Amino acid sequence: MVRKQSEIIKSNELDVALLKEIYEHELSLKEIAAKVKEIKDRQKNLIWQVQQKNITRAGNYELVPVVKINRYIDVVVARSLLDDDKFMEAISMSISKAEYHLTKENLELCTHKTPSTTYKVIKHDL
Repeated sequence: MVRKQSEIIKSNELDVALLKEIYEHELSLKEIAAKVKEIKDRQKNLIWQVQQKNITRAGNYELVPVVKINRYIDVVVARSLLDDDKFMEAISMSISKAEYHLTKENLELCTHKTPSTTYKVIKHDL
């Protein structure tokens, strides 16, 4: 719904300045996020290029894999192992919190682990 000009509350200059600054920060954050995405995409492309050439080390630089294990709760398995209250509790929280609230055995039975690999370049001192 659009307000008529007469319905708009008159603002003092400080209020306008505060809202304008917030708006400008939001624009800046969007621009920065777009730039970060652009840099990450370029980095992924460069990593792909060196992997295609089987380059792992050149000069004092080395491409190293960083492996992380991602864990998630299998809802179907969790439903079969837990009563309704514990089931709802388990699926609505992070795995680290679920570890605290549930038995380790039940959590292990309904948790899947999948590795993911990213790469970074480290610089060695020569």
